[in-house]
Amino acid sequence: MRTATLDGGAEIRLGGIAWSSVAPLAYLNGQLLSVGESVSGWRVERIERERVVLAGDGGRIVIALR
Repeated sequence: MRTATLDGGAEIRLGGIAWSSVAPLAYLNGQLLSVGESVSGWRVERIERERVVLAGDGGRIVIALR
């Protein structure tokens, strides 16, 4: 599990990615999310095979599986 610690101490944990070219899913903070959904105020912008890109007021963050 990979964790990104955000300003203010909040954390987003990436537990895994269910890859599909049509409808990929990311397991973030215990929830299965698709592109466009949000976690801790951050929107899932892109899900790739090995990483997830989140966008929010603070810019973008990338959480990689490795």
